[in-house]
Amino acid sequence: MPEARESRTAWRSRPTRKLPRGEGLYIFSVPTGLAVKRVEVGLKRGFVVTGPGISEELGPMEIDRLLVGKVIFRRGGM
Repeated sequence: MPEARESRTAWRSRPTRKLPRGEGLYIFSVPTGLAVKRVEVGLKRGFVVTGPGISEELGPMEIDRLLVGKVIFRRGGM
């Protein structure tokens, strides 16, 4: 008789992203792929996302859903 083994199923939810902590360039998921947009953070207005020809206010839930990462500039030495 075969041994009964305990089944272990691990559910992984997507990793939670952090909201932008400051102003800067961030990468967002858009219907056509990825886009780099500037994020401004304010106490009264919340998150203001600007791109080429667009400026919109987004809430924390929308930012969390669309944010992919932050653009980091590195200086290369030659």
